[in-house]
Amino acid sequence: MKTTLALCCATLVGIAAYQTNRADEFSLENRKNAQTALGIIEDQQGTITRQQKIINLTFPNREVPSALFSRVVTATAYTASVEECDATPETTASNNPSRIGTLAVSRDLEVLGLTLGKVIIVEGLGPMMIEDRMNSRWKNRIDILHANKEAAKLFAKQERKIYWWD
Repeated sequence: MKTTLALCCATLVGIAAYQTNRADEFSLENRKNAQTALGIIEDQQGTITRQQKIINLTFPNREVPSALFSRVVTATAYTASVEECDATPETTASNNPSRIGTLAVSRDLEVLGLTLGKVIIVEGLGPMMIEDRMNSRWKNRIDILHANKEAAKLFAKQERKIYWWD
């Protein structure tokens, strides 16, 4: 009877230890998931902050734009390479460093007021500042800088509506 009781106690202690270890693993996994979620939230907050800065630059006195215009354009993707840009792909036409998300417009859109420094809203992508110009052979296009050729190919060629104000 003592042996059976000792065996039962040892088994219960073993089960309790196993459950404690599983609880620790579960807790560790939950902490990792929480840290990942926190990282995503911080990234989103950074994006919101950047967009808010663009909006504040666009509407410094919180004035409503006098006229809102829109147009459907062809949106394409490019990379900062000599093959796709000029001899200085690391610098935009606005003399800013090239970075992911840099927006270039075709020169025919410049007559509509879409010039360097202008903020437009790209449907599905949000507010973006025009920082680069496309080769004059392109018409009715916007071009968005991507990190690499694979990302650019995934974006491919799309029809997007853009909005701007005078």
